[in-house]
Amino acid sequence: EFRRVLFRSPSAALFFKVPSITVTSVNLTGSSTGLTNATATIAVTRTATALTFDSAPATLNVGVCSGSFTITSRDGLGNPFSENNKTVSLSSGGNGQFFTSLSDCQSGSNIRTSVAVSNASPSAALFFKVTSIAVTSVTLTGSSTGLTNATATIAVTRTATALTFDSA
Repeated sequence: EFRRVLFRSPSAALFFKVPSITVTSVNLTGSSTGLTNATATIAVTRTATALTFDSAPATLNVGVCSGSFTITSRDGLGNPFSENNKTVSLSSGGNGQFFTSLSDCQSGSNIRTSVAVSNASPSAALFFKVTSIAVTSVTLTGSSTGLTNATATIAVTRTATALTFDSA
């Protein structure tokens, strides 16, 4: 929305903010007594600009599956959005494995190195398991062409989770 603008020269620079993420075009009109109105229609486009890890674990024990968290494609205002299908590459520097279900994480099957996000589903659910006993932290990275990478750092703990009898 614009208010009255007082011109001291033959032109003025104006800025506007799109009022909603659902707007696809904006019609601008300028008027002044005795002058023909100036009009312009501006197309509004949304693009994904960044990836984020949402609710990634802060600490994880070696060999234990994380709870569910997501990687999300977001627009410039931080809203979940993907204007088309994107492949998101997943990396942990070789210190762990990504999965898309808890049962796969627990069994160690269907390890994922990438996931897809789309217009209909800009987020993908993930589970993670630390596999290296030699690290104290793991940095997760999600990347896709043209988007700012998602990163999350997980502190790694090493505590006993079971007792066993070894054969003599």
